[in-house]
Amino acid sequence: MKKSEKIVYLLVERLRKGELKKGDKLPSIRQMVEEFHCNKETVQRALAVLKQEQYIYSVEKSGHYVLNDLHKESSSALEETALPSEVQFPLSDFQLCVNEALLSRRNLMIGDKIPSVGIPELLSSLQHLLMEYDVYAKKEQLLVVDRIQQVLYLIVRMVKETPGKKMLIEQPTYHHMNHLVEVLQVPYQVISRTPEGIDLVELERLFSSGEIMCFYTISRLHYPLAGSFSEEEKKRIVALAREYRVMIIEDDYMADFSSGQSAPLHYYDTDNRVVYLKTFSSIMFPSFRLGVVVLPKAWHQQLSYQKELMGYDANYLLQKSLSLYIENGMYHKHQKRLIALYRKKKQVAAMILEQYYPGKVYLQHTMMIFPLKENVSMDCLHQLVQQEANFDLMERAYLAECPYQYLKLDIRLMDVLVIEQQLPTLLAKITDFTQ
Repeated sequence: MKKSEKIVYLLVERLRKGELKKGDKLPSIRQMVEEFHCNKETVQRALAVLKQEQYIYSVEKSGHYVLNDLHKESSSALEETALPSEVQFPLSDFQLCVNEALLSRRNLMIGDKIPSVGIPELLSSLQHLLMEYDVYAKKEQLLVVDRIQQVLYLIVRMVKETPGKKMLIEQPTYHHMNHLVEVLQVPYQVISRTPEGIDLVELERLFSSGEIMCFYTISRLHYPLAGSFSEEEKKRIVALAREYRVMIIEDDYMADFSSGQSAPLHYYDTDNRVVYLKTFSSIMFPSFRLGVVVLPKAWHQQLSYQKELMGYDANYLLQKSLSLYIENGMYHKHQKRLIALYRKKKQVAAMILEQYYPGKVYLQHTMMIFPLKENVSMDCLHQLVQQEANFDLMERAYLAECPYQYLKLDIRLMDVLVIEQQLPTLLAKITDFTQ
């Protein structure tokens, strides 16, 4: 890790631990030069990254200040969407693509309309990229969106406008989906998801009622439980959807880290029953929300029309930049680097768990899921979670009251050295609460 990257990491850690709060002034450049034993230029590079990622802002002739309370937002978008930290994304590479995309904007100056489904070069890039995730689709099935939440909104609204139909949602699941269902007052049913998977008998019972129009699921590297369906489970889920004419909304937000290990539900779909969602925020940077949806023909026509009607067109500059980033090999280079980094973190965590933790734990990707004992002291448990920002009780992942069955520990944003030093201590703190 470069010195400037190390400074960024250490300052972000102070933000996450609450040592630096909203409005606090950072130490001066001179003070940081002395603290980190580096030159002025190195500190300035680190501060530039923190400003670009909107952790801090500068005031002329005054200094640098904290923009937001990261500690209070331990379930912030940065963590909820499994984003890599700011030191892990090569911004300079992407900036080259942005600069090249800016040069191509002369076509827009003469009033050319941007296709609402996405610019042709990005659709072509995405079609080939999706094949690497075992998603095979025609370009006519693809829809580029400014953010995946827009598509979820349109789908949930479709369910609400269909008499007698309901949405089926896993619990726990992505909190934004829970929020959409509640705010739009959509009829829904829930089905329990565990680290081991889903009850297929219960799923068939719900499907066979004839009330379920759409089933929202995260098949690979589930949020927040991190587990994935087995291949047999996926085949059975798709078969049930075909039999009972249910649409599956497959959110594959971690596809970049699960491809090659298992196939998505879409791979087994031969009857146009799966709507596939792919976002890039898990591999790019926090503010990059561009996504792609793979739709059956009938749904593509309907959703693309509604998307255009509501002005949901994705930004041309981001589309062009992403296309260039994929085509010139930078995307795959970054993906391989992240996969190797996360694999190393998982290996280190596995060794520490074996040595220091005798209890039950599910380790997937960079997430550890610890089943909780019955009748634990919730006051003490909440106090622990308040003190240690890496722990999460997943309360927002439930539509109803959280059952407090699991405690999650995510090491994704922790440096390997920090994992080695701090994980044994963190594990010791939870033994009274976990099975």
